[in-house]
Amino acid sequence: MLLKKDVIKQTRLDKGWTQGQLAELCDLSVRTIQRTEKSGVASMETSLAIASVFEINVDELYVKEGIVEDVSEIPAKITYIGFVVMFLIGLLIGKIW
Repeated sequence: MLLKKDVIKQTRLDKGWTQGQLAELCDLSVRTIQRTEKSGVASMETSLAIASVFEINVDELYVKEGIVEDVSEIPAKITYIGFVVMFLIGLLIGKIW
């Protein structure tokens, strides 16, 4: 699931919790909390645990489809996708010719 990573981090900070404290309250590893705050990607179990500890509805953590959370990441993603597409086209052309 794709979560609002900034909301998770800011809510944790607003409560004065470290990542370790949030992990303990959620019965998750610190690494899981770190990964979730960095990427926004988490399992349903992790999402539910975080929402429960924050005492919010899990829907408040979901990134709505089509909404980009961090606009600064768009150029890097487009560049990467463009590179992959061009690489695949190059492979196809090389095999065709």
